[in-house]
Amino acid sequence: MQNPPPVAKRVPVVTTLHGDTRTDEYGWMRDRSDPDTIAYLEAENTYADEMTAPLESLRTKVYDEMISHIKETDVSAPSKRD
Repeated sequence: MQNPPPVAKRVPVVTTLHGDTRTDEYGWMRDRSDPDTIAYLEAENTYADEMTAPLESLRTKVYDEMISHIKETDVSAPSKRD
């Protein structure tokens, strides 16, 4: 049986801008240093890894194919002088 996806808590964050008041129940996630945000994102990543585990060989194959087309000597995009 698969684990259920993580569910983000809902904390109303009220913002008023130009006279328009908005409530964002997931606004708390904007704080990247909040331990709850970090824990939730780690849970999302774990869930995604579990759900896509059967695709690991395909993911590796696609990644290797993409890397094979990249020149390792490219340092930056070409630009016109003067």
